[in-house]
Amino acid sequence: MQEFWDTLRVRVLVADVATVSPTWGDGVYHSDPYGRLYWLQAGRAAVTHHKRRWTLRQGRLHVIPANTPVQLHCPDRATIAYVHFTAAVWGEMDLFEVLGGPYDLQPSPSANVPSLLQRLRRAFHDANPQNTLDVTGLLLQLLAPFQAVGDKLTLADRRRYAVQRVHLRFTHMICFSDI
Repeated sequence: MQEFWDTLRVRVLVADVATVSPTWGDGVYHSDPYGRLYWLQAGRAAVTHHKRRWTLRQGRLHVIPANTPVQLHCPDRATIAYVHFTAAVWGEMDLFEVLGGPYDLQPSPSANVPSLLQRLRRAFHDANPQNTLDVTGLLLQLLAPFQAVGDKLTLADRRRYAVQRVHLRFTHMICFSDI
């Protein structure tokens, strides 16, 4: 198990807070090469991915793995703290593609997610060597609860399944791209 975690590489691409409106996502599916972490601060919003619609709720973290088609919904206005990130294991496999779900969870109160997100946002926007290290550590703290409650597949099964998905994506790209 340790050799799996030794291959983990993470990077924060953006950390911020946004007020979104009904035009958020424009009702179409997006698929981006980075993961998304959402924390609803106020209002109502939802996301659809993995053939399921999740209502974002205050006090819950929601993660969307990289390269996952997602549809964003906001009936009114909502304030959302968010992080776009990459988390790769075994070279270039997305961490959540290997781990599987859960994608939505309520962290323990001791995790103090609002404080972690605020510190992450501040450190990300004030780039210096210390803050770069802080950003990485803070992201890892935010992602840690997801691995603790992942499904029960063995790492060998997860790796085999993830490799198959990568091959299917590559085959789809080759077959359906304009040459």
